[in-house]
Amino acid sequence: MVELTLSNPTGGATLASPATVPLTILDNDTPVFQFGAASYASKEGAAGATITVRRVGSAASPATVDFLTAEGTATAASTTRP
Repeated sequence: MVELTLSNPTGGATLASPATVPLTILDNDTPVFQFGAASYASKEGAAGATITVRRVGSAASPATVDFLTAEGTATAASTTRP
């Protein structure tokens, strides 16, 4: 965090409160995982479906994500990770 401060106004101007505020640097180096699409579809009887998971943010350090399937109106197949 750093502080930002207004000072030395000219031309008859004055400083109002707040004249000092914090600036917080957000840590965006942490990787984030997200699905590549809002939803997926597969034809009935298909051998499988390709689901895209994206890693967004820094790639500076290794990171993994687990996944699982849950049965809804279809039977879930095996939950393997390549």
